[in-house]
Order: sequence, then structure tokens, then C-alpha cells
Amino acid sequence: MKAGLNTYLLKLSIFTLIIGGVAFAIHFFLLESYFVLFPAIVAYFFLSTLGIHVMLIRTTDKKSSAFVNTFMATTTLKLFMAMIIIVAYLLIDKEGAIPFTLTFAPFYLLYTSFEIMTLMKHLRSGG
Repeated sequence: MKAGLNTYLLKLSIFTLIIGGVAFAIHFFLLESYFVLFPAIVAYFFLSTLGIHVMLIRTTDKKSSAFVNTFMATTTLKLFMAMIIIVAYLLIDKEGAIPFTLTFAPFYLLYTSFEIMTLMKHLRSGG
């Protein structure tokens, strides 16, 4: 599992650097602004994706029902956490809520897609 985790960590790091770099370039050069919480958003998705992956990989050795339950629970938790973060930011900074949401939502979609694609690859290879 450790070799697989190191490979996943490398892929996730490269993905983060590419997505983070592109998003930073869009914000800084095209929009000519810099969103202060940008690094926190990137760190949140990097760490949450890594944590969810570790939990899911640990359940692939168990019964399929355990994996499905864990997958559904982590996906639901991730969605609710995203909604809580967006609503909390809206309540704290009403003026900055739109830029925050427009930064946060694409990261949510991209990291969720990355998570599912790598998980599907892992499951197809026999886990």
C-alpha cells in the first residue's frame, strides 16, 4: 500500500501544481487580481483528496459493502463540507462571496473528478 500511496501522492502533487498554476495564472494575469485565500483553497482540496483516498483504499481489501458505504459517506461529507465552507464564507464576507465561490467550485469539481478517475483506475487494476 505504501508504494501505491507514494505514487498517488506524486500524481496528486503534479495535478495540484498544474491546476493551481493554471488557476493562479487565470486570476493573476487574466483577471488581474489575486484572491487571498487561493492557497488555502488549494491546500484544503489537496489534503481532503489525499485523506479520502487513503480511507477508500483501506476499505478496498474488505467487503464490497464496506467500500461502497465508505465511498458514499466520504462523498457526502465532502459535499456537505463544501457547502458549509461556501455558506460560512458568504456570511463572513458578502462582497467576496462570488469570487470565493467561483474559485472554490471549479476546484471541487476538478479534485472530485481526479479522485474518481484515480479510484476507478485502482479498482480496475485489482486494487
